[in-house]
Amino acid sequence: YEGEKRTGLIGGLYWEYRIAKRFSLMSNILYSQRGERGLENLSEIKLDYINMPIMLKFAILPELGISTGINSDILLGIKGMGISRQDFKGSDWGIPLGISLDISKRLQLGGIVNYGLMNVAKNDIPQSSKVKNHWGSFTLSYIFR
Repeated sequence: YEGEKRTGLIGGLYWEYRIAKRFSLMSNILYSQRGERGLENLSEIKLDYINMPIMLKFAILPELGISTGINSDILLGIKGMGISRQDFKGSDWGIPLGISLDISKRLQLGGIVNYGLMNVAKNDIPQSSKVKNHWGSFTLSYIFR
């Protein structure tokens, strides 16, 4: 939009189902915070989403995998100066690209970047054609096997 990157929290549950020796289907349900830090408080935006990707994972090595798929988000809430939930669409779609590394039998490091496909703002706010959710996350997961 107009501001700088915002750091937020992400957390939830995910599952992985092996469909072949090197391929797995993955999905999760996550709460994630997004938005931007405003310049002179003009574009401060805080967005809360439920994130639900479906991804295909390829195991490069037994402990290292890459993944991609489709991501669906549901908007839970929004805070910002001069904007409200009615200014934003209730859902979003994106293409995630991920990497994961099993650091033990129970712990996994992960990283995802998501390229937002939709304009998440409705047309009645300024510069609405440029409001897309491009985001990234780093995660530490505890694995139940």
